[in-house]
Amino acid sequence: MKKSLAKISLSLLLIGCFSSCNVVKRVGDNELLLTSAEIYVNDKKNNKERVNNLLYQKPNTKAFGIPLRLHIYNLARPNR
Repeated sequence: MKKSLAKISLSLLLIGCFSSCNVVKRVGDNELLLTSAEIYVNDKKNNKERVNNLLYQKPNTKAFGIPLRLHIYNLARPNR
């Protein structure tokens, strides 16, 4: 019982820490956070993998509603 209570408490603490951090705090006023990318060719959506692999920017994906990779990136580069 004590172990499960400790795990639940730790999980809630971690979720609270990650959700309280503002992931866009390092995004400038004239910049946007990329959440999806779609390619249109001649007004038609293109889903070909070959074309999608050419995208320079990859969207910020979320795990359980939290952009985990973006949090890790922001932790690794605190002065930017």
